[in-house]
Amino acid sequence: MGSNKQDRNPCPRGSRLLTSLGALLALTAAPLGSCMAAGLPPVATAVEAPPPEPLAAAAPTSVIAPTVSPAQTRPARAVEASVAQDLRGGAIPARAGDLELTWEEFDQALLNREGTGEVAEVALVDLGERALLRNLADAKGVQVTDDDLAASFAELDGQLREAGVEGGLAAELERAGVPLDDFKDRLRLQIVLERLVRKDLAIPADRPCPADQQQLWLDAKLGEAKLERLPRPWADGVVARMGERAITGTELAAALRQQLPSEELRELCFQVLLAKAVEARLPDLSAEGRAAAIEAEVGRRRAEAEADPRYQGVAFERLLEARGMTLDSMRQDPAVRVAALSTHFVDTSEGDAGLRRTYEAERDWFEDRFGRSVSTRILYLIAAPERGPLTPRNYSDATAVLVDLATQVTDEDAFDRLARLHSEDALSRERGGWLGFVARASEGVPAALREEIFNQVDAGQSGLVGPVRLDNGMALLWLGAVRPSPPWERMRENVHRELRRRFLVETLPPETVVTYLDPGR
Repeated sequence: MGSNKQDRNPCPRGSRLLTSLGALLALTAAPLGSCMAAGLPPVATAVEAPPPEPLAAAAPTSVIAPTVSPAQTRPARAVEASVAQDLRGGAIPARAGDLELTWEEFDQALLNREGTGEVAEVALVDLGERALLRNLADAKGVQVTDDDLAASFAELDGQLREAGVEGGLAAELERAGVPLDDFKDRLRLQIVLERLVRKDLAIPADRPCPADQQQLWLDAKLGEAKLERLPRPWADGVVARMGERAITGTELAAALRQQLPSEELRELCFQVLLAKAVEARLPDLSAEGRAAAIEAEVGRRRAEAEADPRYQGVAFERLLEARGMTLDSMRQDPAVRVAALSTHFVDTSEGDAGLRRTYEAERDWFEDRFGRSVSTRILYLIAAPERGPLTPRNYSDATAVLVDLATQVTDEDAFDRLARLHSEDALSRERGGWLGFVARASEGVPAALREEIFNQVDAGQSGLVGPVRLDNGMALLWLGAVRPSPPWERMRENVHRELRRRFLVETLPPETVVTYLDPGR
């Protein structure tokens, strides 16, 4: 159903107008969702984000073996000089060798995935407010010339330079990740707002027009207006209307690019490029064959969701709706297309006999990762050879604490309870220290820990083990059931998955991808 996502601010960067230097400084220090604390009146109250669905829940971080997201496996990297020009100039969002991603392709994928989600709702409210101000300005004959805008910009720039900010306003906006054009548009609309209020309330130029008064006036106008959200598929490119003014998909995509975490945007660039590369590897696959492969992948995900106890009684379409998606948009998602076509490739190129041959040729590799495994819990304490500001506990200190805690462990339930209270590994702590079933080469579990687990099990030990010393701390372990290597029917799935992974890495090596979000663009 897709990778876990970060927590998202319901008032993301760029969703409010600027009215003061203090607001600008708040902008450069934090997302504009915190602008109320800086005394900046919002254009409108941000939409309160609903609690995330389990499908989109963000995972905590592990200090034993930090959770690595798909985006983190393709780290931001300096852009080579040969491709920097196109990326820097905004001609394309991403490239891998000769394979290019266009903005149209990227924005379409972005709208397809995020166009009706909670972040899009906030973006639409913001775009609707901008459209309303433009409508009111047209109706009242209020104009802000380029000279007016330049004067306000220069005033803010001068204040920053006087405050010792190197590079002034433009440099500060770049550091905050706010596009100059977007800032100027918001600044222009802020001037429009003040002039509209002065004109409507007959406030003379020599009297102040307080920010809270502007906000009250705008709130009243927003209450009278209606932001009409249009249903997919947005064939004419219009996603919403504020009065007679259309809000286009291009505008919404640009807003989403400003509000979504860069890791998610970078990951989407990679996925769209990967989908293009995979499709190019399968030139003989007909449109009907591609559609059948995608439908099979959607069916697999439906079955997986319906079998999940968390979603019992909830229709698959409702789960998609909670993520701002439909069945049609899911079919178009690059991650689904990649999964579908890579599955088709392995099925047709290997078959059952090929999967068995691969397993027999690499039996040790597959057994170490997917074979015999041990149910393991951990109670972990951060420690170092010497005490310091970041590690106030040395190995001896941690050992003493764990020895004392070990006296309270009477069974696995007791270990579960103590791990939730005392473990300093956030990811496993929430599960009572449970790491899952650990195999000899399980990814995400340090080698030293895996070695200790199997040394103990091979020696006939189970239950409470430790304290055990790790590279960056000490731990108690609870070794539970030993699960034997699975039968071929299940091992086959692991072999199939690994061959799909190898196919995708061969098709588009992650290190070849550069995006507009990477350093040096």
